[in-house]
Amino acid sequence: MRKPSIHVHCLAILLLLLDVGSNLCLADADADATASNKANDNNKANDDSTTNSRRLGSNLNLNQGNGPSNKSSEHNSPKPNTIRGAKDRQLQLQDADSMDIALRKRMPAISKDNLKFSYTSEWRQDFFPSGVRSDSPSVSKAPSVSPTKAPSASPSRTPIRIACAGDSLTLGRTGMWNNPGLDYPTQLGGLLGGNPFSTHNYGRNVVTAISSSGQSYNSTSIFRRSLDLGADIYLLMLGTNDARIWESQSHKFATSLEWIINEVKRTSPDVRIMLAIPPWVKMANFGISGSIINNNIRPIIQQVAAAATPQPIHVVDMYAVTKNRYEFYTSDGIHLNGQGYERMAQAWKEAILCNNNGICETGE
Repeated sequence: MRKPSIHVHCLAILLLLLDVGSNLCLADADADATASNKANDNNKANDDSTTNSRRLGSNLNLNQGNGPSNKSSEHNSPKPNTIRGAKDRQLQLQDADSMDIALRKRMPAISKDNLKFSYTSEWRQDFFPSGVRSDSPSVSKAPSVSPTKAPSASPSRTPIRIACAGDSLTLGRTGMWNNPGLDYPTQLGGLLGGNPFSTHNYGRNVVTAISSSGQSYNSTSIFRRSLDLGADIYLLMLGTNDARIWESQSHKFATSLEWIINEVKRTSPDVRIMLAIPPWVKMANFGISGSIINNNIRPIIQQVAAAATPQPIHVVDMYAVTKNRYEFYTSDGIHLNGQGYERMAQAWKEAILCNNNGICETGE
């Protein structure tokens, strides 16, 4: 049998291609016809809408008389390609809205106190079950921030007022000058650390405990001011200037000292009083003898303190604290320098903070 020639094969392939192409053209024609029908329907709907709008505008103009006429806007008929693109965009917007609603349902709520939020791994797995890489960094949920309560102010501690009464050794005289800041009351306040303690200097130059000396402490206005303070602790150091008039008025020393103590108790019944034995005298000067202070004034101060009621008064021995400490004194041999007043302040502090067990000597 004779084999078909190559021309027959080529002709068969050509016919096959023509048949496929015709089918494609028919499919495109059907699609174009469908789109054209849809466009005609839309145009008809738009024409109906425009006609209704014009009729409505005419009715409004008739009702309003000579009022301004409302003109309806006219739109050109959309082309098929334009309609297809608009529908695609509308579908995309609908998909985006659906996704946005879903996202809002999944997103954590935002509170007033905490504006931070995060997408948890559970959220990512719900929307991207197979799209999350195992090596992608995890996103942890931001810790919730609870409103912090303002710390309540701690109750203020009850102040402890300390009155420092006495002569120039309390005032802080160094030789011929008074040096504020070097005096023992100021340095005592620093050693006690301030709050709740507050120290007040009521020192006066040349005063005595003896009331008939003409320069007695109890006759001064500064003594009255020390009473007005209403002190919790009253530090009293007198006797150095009494040594000058000891030969003639020594018999009045004890009663004068007791009177000052009783007056302090009368104005401040709960006050804690402390007495000091005056400091050592480096050299006799101004008629002041160290032997009188140590041998005569010391024992009387101790007796007055022990006899006090309802409980004995604390005694601080400043004579023992300063004895033979030449470096504590100025050139006049009576007044101390800043270092000497600091040592006195330290002795007062030890007495204030020691046990309340009657007579409290330094070093106990």
